[in-house]
Amino acid sequence: MKKFIVLILLLESCFLYGQNDNYEIKNEAVVVEKVINFDVDNKVASDAIYHLLVTKLNDSNETLKAADKEYYAAKILTPTLDTYSMGAWQSAGEVTIEITFREKRFKVKLECRNIRCWSNIAVTNYNPTQAAPISEKHDAFKLNIPKKNAEKTFNNLVSYMNDLMQGFENCVKNISAEEDW
Repeated sequence: MKKFIVLILLLESCFLYGQNDNYEIKNEAVVVEKVINFDVDNKVASDAIYHLLVTKLNDSNETLKAADKEYYAAKILTPTLDTYSMGAWQSAGEVTIEITFREKRFKVKLECRNIRCWSNIAVTNYNPTQAAPISEKHDAFKLNIPKKNAEKTFNNLVSYMNDLMQGFENCVKNISAEEDW
């Protein structure tokens, strides 16, 4: 009986974990979008997001493309999403961040059109919408990543993008709390 209960709890936690990963496929890209409301002044929220972006963009592969008080655009390379072929190959996603501010809210759009796979001898790129689990015509030789690893890379990419979105939301929510001290 205990094994049966543990199995039910395990299946339920897996089901609930998958529900938190919200994404869409738009124009051959994996997209996570959200409009976030806040209680502080737009300038205060914009400054907080700017400082969060600047601290996140600490690598030469990550650049802040545009910055003013109402719009930010940045491009980042995710941490390693998967390692395969006995550790010889790694994969990471290139994520574009767009943030637009309006009255007491901002819209965050995270978009990934490219997964980079590399080893010590080669680098290859592929579009995540052309691989498993999105595409049923996954060609491991053309994409240079096995189907199982492409699925793991995709799932980790979506989780990373949702965690990043939660970080933007927490940044502004924490400012609201900090202002009231």
